[in-house]
Amino acid sequence: MAFAALLGTVGGCDPDVVGPVLVEGSELRVHVTGGFAPADYTYAVAGGAVVGVQCVSLCDFAGGDTLLALTPAQLAALDGEVRRADLDDLREDADFGTECCDQRVYEITWTSGGARRTLTGSDGTLPDDVRELVRVLELLRRGIPPIVVAQTGSLDGRPADALQIVSARAEGGMLELEVRYGGGCRTHDIDAVAWTGWMESHPVQVGVALTHDAHGDACKALLTRSLRFDLEPLRRAYQASYGSGPATLSLRLEAASGGSSSMLSYSFP
Repeated sequence: MAFAALLGTVGGCDPDVVGPVLVEGSELRVHVTGGFAPADYTYAVAGGAVVGVQCVSLCDFAGGDTLLALTPAQLAALDGEVRRADLDDLREDADFGTECCDQRVYEITWTSGGARRTLTGSDGTLPDDVRELVRVLELLRRGIPPIVVAQTGSLDGRPADALQIVSARAEGGMLELEVRYGGGCRTHDIDAVAWTGWMESHPVQVGVALTHDAHGDACKALLTRSLRFDLEPLRRAYQASYGSGPATLSLRLEAASGGSSSMLSYSFP
């Protein structure tokens, strides 16, 4: 059974997002070994979360730890990476081999019911799109989801519970934020959403909004939270419109709940 066949659709307040959750009883598991400083750890995507399975070396989680609770939009982004990697085309379990002893080796296993398939390869042997999927999964393990790229600038239908942006910067391909909001009794979903209605200034501007779903949390504690989002999807979207090569974007950042906006500079090679 191909991996994409294990994915269902997610409903929610974002009408543009149609993404996956691993169906009940299904799992995407990643085992990482090797490298100059030998790694050995395993984590899984299941039940809408990234969960630690086993940590032997070069990891900082315990088995059973929730490493990241994924929002519907983040699950949809993961689905996009799975489809981009064309895992459906792998008819049998695939082993791309190991190019060199100093490279990390990734074993990706997906299971559903009685079906089980495995993809294995090192940094230097995996196809480019599969390597990108691995990069995304490794960032999710570290608690770093992707920025969501939308085709419209409308925030209609997106969650916009109160949120204050305390600080923000774009550095090293990441959007790094400190935010503040009220709550304390429920898990809050926060996404960075960019829309590709490029503003033809110099440099080109793009709007980025932080959406916030408090899930009805009525508690009054004032919480401060540090967040990071992977900006790679935004770079790819820009290059699809303007061509490859180095560029600088101006990110017009604001909270979906309102307040002042700020401009951040995001450069990439």
